[in-house]
Amino acid sequence: MFGEYIIEEGDYLFTLQNIINKKLNIEPGGTNRWNGDPFDATLDIVANYPTKASLNDLLGNNDDRKVVVHDRVTMTGRLMSPDVKYDIYLPNADESTRLSVSSAMTSSEELNKQFISLLTLNRFVLSTTGPG
Repeated sequence: MFGEYIIEEGDYLFTLQNIINKKLNIEPGGTNRWNGDPFDATLDIVANYPTKASLNDLLGNNDDRKVVVHDRVTMTGRLMSPDVKYDIYLPNADESTRLSVSSAMTSSEELNKQFISLLTLNRFVLSTTGPG
């Protein structure tokens, strides 16, 4: 099998230990590429779970207004063993707010905790590292 498939729309079922099952939206422009073996495709896909959440617990800013937050999963590399990365993105926020959110998650453990909290509770949880 040879060729490239460019994704226009779709969804991805994120499953964690058969406890969390959430449908994420695949962003347009992702690709699957084949160079022979159909099981040896190369992925470049971003999927997101949009929600609204207050930044108060994460930043300690006493502002309970909710902002649009995208829990994102990026999958690259081989189809059967992709490199998976988690990210939290604020599409409508200014760069200063994005930097504050990123700075509040100083470890991969903290990022993973916030990612799972947004998926399950639609909110950030109190940061263990304190306000950024």
